[in-house]
Formats: sequence, C-alpha cells, structure tokens
Amino acid sequence: MACNKVVYLYDGSFEGMLTCVYEGYYSDDKPEGIYNTYVYKADLFHTPKFIITDLEKSHKVGLAIVEKLSETFFHKIVNAFFSEDYDVATHIYKLLRYGFRNGPEVIMHVSHPLVSAVVDLSNAVGRETHLFVGLVRFVKLKGGIYYCKFGPTYNQVSLLAEHFSHRLSDQVWVIHDVNRNLAVFYDKKEWYVNEFHGLNSFEFDDEEILYQSLWKTFHKHIAIEERINPTLQRSFMPKKYWKHLIEMN
Repeated sequence: MACNKVVYLYDGSFEGMLTCVYEGYYSDDKPEGIYNTYVYKADLFHTPKFIITDLEKSHKVGLAIVEKLSETFFHKIVNAFFSEDYDVATHIYKLLRYGFRNGPEVIMHVSHPLVSAVVDLSNAVGRETHLFVGLVRFVKLKGGIYYCKFGPTYNQVSLLAEHFSHRLSDQVWVIHDVNRNLAVFYDKKEWYVNEFHGLNSFEFDDEEILYQSLWKTFHKHIAIEERINPTLQRSFMPKKYWKHLIEMN
C-alpha cells in the first residue's frame, strides 16, 4: 500500500504561503501540494501538515525570489497568489523550485506547464487590477474620508492599495471589496487590510452631492444616442462592474 503524500496547509496569507515554500525547500519529504487551510478539501491520499507562518522565513524566500530570479518573477507570483485559485500555492511552489534550478529566464517560457500555471493566473489578475485603477469611484463623506466600494473577481484590495497610496497620498481613504467583506484603509502614512462589512450609515460631503450630479449630467449628455453600442461598452467595461459606478446608477 502506497504511503500518503504530505501536503502543507497555511493560514491563507501570502507570508504563510512563502513559509510553506521555505519549509518545503529544506524538507527531505517534499510536499505534494500547498493549500489554504480554510478551503482545503480533505483527500484520503494526503497527509495534511499545518505550517505556522514565520515572517523571517517568508522574508528570506521573498528576498531570494527578487535577488536570484527577478522583481518581475516576484510580481508575477504576487498577482497569481491574489487570484485565490485553489491550487495557486502549489503552482507557485513548483514554479519556484523550477526557477531556482534553471534561472530567472524560465518565467519567459510561457508554454511550459509549470510556468503557464502561474503566469496565466497572474495575467488575469493584472488585467483586472489595471481595469480597476481607472474604474473605481471614490465618494467623499462627511469628515473628509474618501470611500470606494467595488466587487472584483479577484482579491484586488492590496494591489490597488499600492497604486492609490501614491496617487492619493494626501487623502484618507477606504477601498471596500463587497464580495469578500474586505477593505484597505489608508491614513496618509500607511495602508492595512482588514475585514469590513460596510458602513451602517454615512452622509455625503456637500461637494460630493454636487459633483455626483454634475458627473451624471455630463455622462448623460456626452453620449450620442445613434452611436450607443452596449456590446462594445461591455468589452471595455464588463457589465458585472456597472452597479458600483456613479454614472450607471
């Protein structure tokens, strides 16, 4: 009777996943896979082993990726991780082992199954992140806080935080992922991600009410009725994102 294969389970964090990569790299008994413990599906042929997140070990892995592979390699892994694909941590682990053995240029070998498994997920997340950089709509609330809610396919809040912490560095803002009850909070100095179920009550700033009215009026009158093409519009801005746009409500 064959022995069960060991799989590593982690706490769902990026640091937890990198800790598993570290442990797997130095273990004599290499893991068959790495999975988020909160979504892991028990398998009779697996022996699960929970790996406690170790920030020092995860930091070492992150540095090794950047220094021995490349920043591009690292960013591909980050984007892919936030796809939340069930097997993504396993794909990343296998790609890193392949990359450390064969060098940074492997990330360009997109036809290789170990590479495409990660790069395809990374590209999908990257496309949506790029879309939301121009698509999210902030509203100004009483008290001067800028609030944005959206419903992405992938886990975007950390990726968008990197952009808007530079773009809106002089404002206090919140970007709220209503699909995951998750938000990134920025206080003009740093940002952090936390569970968030929305605002029980709020009031728009007086200027915000005026600007929303002007924006809706502009959006209505700039359109040329004879040239309205919903199919083309959806190709640039999928309909599933419309409900959080000011101009579409």
